[in-house]
Amino acid sequence: MVFNLIFYYFGWHYTKAYRDIFSLWGNFLNFFYNFFSIRILLSTLFSPFKRMGEERKRAFDFEDMFSVAIVNTIMRVVGFIVKSTIIITGAVAIIAVLILGLVSLIAWTLAPVLLIGIFALGVKLII
Repeated sequence: MVFNLIFYYFGWHYTKAYRDIFSLWGNFLNFFYNFFSIRILLSTLFSPFKRMGEERKRAFDFEDMFSVAIVNTIMRVVGFIVKSTIIITGAVAIIAVLILGLVSLIAWTLAPVLLIGIFALGVKLII
């Protein structure tokens, strides 16, 4: 009875649990990729910040053209800085999820061995 339980536990621990861990890991990666909208931000990296900008008037006015160009350039620079900051933050979060997932996978793999070792050490300390 006990040996069947141990056999089934190790069968679950090293098969189904790994599928669940990889599925969970993929869900976290997908979440952070979509949460930070990395694909959208990369495709609109040089667009003006929040689509803010000035429009030219119909009449030809050099001062108007110059001020519109300056404001639109500033909004594009601000948009680039904000979007690249968010992209970098998202990349750091995704790298952190990758590292923590790898650490969790290693810890999950070694957990039964560590549990048996800690149990043996406890028995040795009692005796």
